[in-house]
Amino acid sequence: MLDRFRATLLALCTATVLTGPLAAQGRGADSSGAERSTQQSLYLRSVARVFHVAPAEAEVLASWLPHPSELPVLLHLAARTGASPDVVGSLRKSGSSWQRIASRLGIGIAVFHVEVGDQVVDGVLARPLAAFRSHPPSEWHALSLTDLEIGALVNVRVLADAASVSPAEMAALLATPAPDYLATYAMLLRTRSGTGLCVPSAPPT
Repeated sequence: MLDRFRATLLALCTATVLTGPLAAQGRGADSSGAERSTQQSLYLRSVARVFHVAPAEAEVLASWLPHPSELPVLLHLAARTGASPDVVGSLRKSGSSWQRIASRLGIGIAVFHVEVGDQVVDGVLARPLAAFRSHPPSEWHALSLTDLEIGALVNVRVLADAASVSPAEMAALLATPAPDYLATYAMLLRTRSGTGLCVPSAPPT
């Protein structure tokens, strides 16, 4: 079912991917920028909804980060540790890695684990998922993950929740060396609605 879901989504995306650059030439750079702004707004509002924070607060916190796609990591750590999002954001803004921040907040690398079953995933998710699978949980504390890998793992968890799909399905969609979380999430909602950006519906069966 997962392969069929991914194949359907990719097929639905093909027309948009192929015609996007041509359409952008006619509309100009402002239209492209507006589309990206819409993707970011949808992404931030959806992440805020998952963590039950105000959209305005999510936008402020995201502005402290190198990229909006790091917001799920910030809010995930705050939720799991009870720390204020402001504190987590300040630590990240100071240059600390996500793994170091987790350690400073008193939790281990297990907080970033996401279960995708037997799904084989390539790209940035390949190494961290393989590391978790090849070690028992008692040894996870010794693992070392990069900021990009941590961002990918947490985005799989959070965007799956936001879009009402399984983590395995979301991991399959993000199986690239450098996922575009904002565009992928917007495309998923667009193709599932058949019209445009929408509120997530029930997962496909």
